[in-house]
Amino acid sequence: MKVKQNTPTITILGEKCSGKTSFACTLASPKAYKYLRLLSEGFLRSSVQERKFVYSSTLNDGIFVFVKFDDGMFNTDDFMTFIIKMYASVLVHYGVNFYMKTFEAELLDYLKHITCFDERTSNQFDLLTDDEQSIFYQSMLDFIINFTKTNREAYIFSKVEKYCAEETKNKDKIVCVKELLSDFIEKSDCSKIFNSISELKKILFNKFSKIFGCWGTNGDYYACINFDSDSDSDTNFLINSLFGTNSSNSDFGKYASLENLCKDITYHVPMNKGIVELIKGDTRLMEIFSQDEDYNGYSLTLVDSNKTKGIEVNGPLILFNPLSQVNRTVLAEVQNTCSVKGPIFILNSMLDIFISECNSKNIDIFDLDIYAEYLSSDVLQEMLKERQRLVNDDLLKTELIRGCKDYVTVLPYSLKPLKELPEYSLLNTWTIILNEYARYDNGRELSGMNLF
Repeated sequence: MKVKQNTPTITILGEKCSGKTSFACTLASPKAYKYLRLLSEGFLRSSVQERKFVYSSTLNDGIFVFVKFDDGMFNTDDFMTFIIKMYASVLVHYGVNFYMKTFEAELLDYLKHITCFDERTSNQFDLLTDDEQSIFYQSMLDFIINFTKTNREAYIFSKVEKYCAEETKNKDKIVCVKELLSDFIEKSDCSKIFNSISELKKILFNKFSKIFGCWGTNGDYYACINFDSDSDSDTNFLINSLFGTNSSNSDFGKYASLENLCKDITYHVPMNKGIVELIKGDTRLMEIFSQDEDYNGYSLTLVDSNKTKGIEVNGPLILFNPLSQVNRTVLAEVQNTCSVKGPIFILNSMLDIFISECNSKNIDIFDLDIYAEYLSSDVLQEMLKERQRLVNDDLLKTELIRGCKDYVTVLPYSLKPLKELPEYSLLNTWTIILNEYARYDNGRELSGMNLF
């Protein structure tokens, strides 16, 4: 597999469900896209890690996945912090003479909460089977219950009782109890908890190693999806583990991708022939995206980023700002803290949904005897311009946009072909992006803002 070392790179940022991952997969060949599109499917609990898609015209027969194993899951210190918080809450609520059965029930509920305290940890835990989850919960329960029974008469509990009974100054009761417990537990033998977490990590690594083989000496692993063998059992297992629901895999839990055990995720993917032909049709694009001097191949990297604060983009940036109303907290963070040294593209996605909404407002649903009269393209254009102004107004006023000396292009875009507004097709969108990239790369010939 031959890939240019310094592959031209475009970074993509946006909210969840804004369409950024779907767009990042669109440069793939049809065979590759069949699998990559599953990364953005709603039923799959996929990775919350950053992904890189390296598209190459010299790849044809498969997808290569390069990763590192993420051994930071279920951080022991974080886990103990949650245990102490749970412990303190129970003691403050019930006092030291709490009913043990009540304590066990609340403990189990809290443990389940701990394993779902953030999306990544929850997704990793979902890679365990029901039996594996139960064993882990039981080992935690056994330790904490035995710890409680053993130390119930200890000085720590009388001190806790005192704090719970008295009105404390400047500090909340639960904070005081947490401090006492933290100090006491740190001096206690917690090796069983640490061992349980360690065993859990081993189980997850064994699942990881069934898919990824070791490559190199720096903790690098890889897997290959060969299009010619996508029907054999090993390849099917890999595909289901990375892209599928996993519900059919006895080794895994439900609906979680093995990506959740990975970091530094890079997919090397065959490039779509339409994009290859687009590059071949322009000498500037051939020079920029060539893998070698003879133009025997072309490559382009898309970074599907999950970062929001303090990110530096040394090249083009695509910001997804859907035409439909969504939560824009990520965009708010990006636009205030992001540094960009390249052209910016604001992609107004979900154009097909917007058109459907416009047409539906023009239909009398009770008039069943006539065909729906759809709005003309001219009318839709005017409505689109108005929606774009509404959606993009705040973003265009931000320091990120105003302070950027490079070209800013606002593009409505639809993943689906549109009869009403064909000029906003996927191919036309990529044509504009790559041509603007070429202008940026070939002399920085930039001339203001291209809006709507």
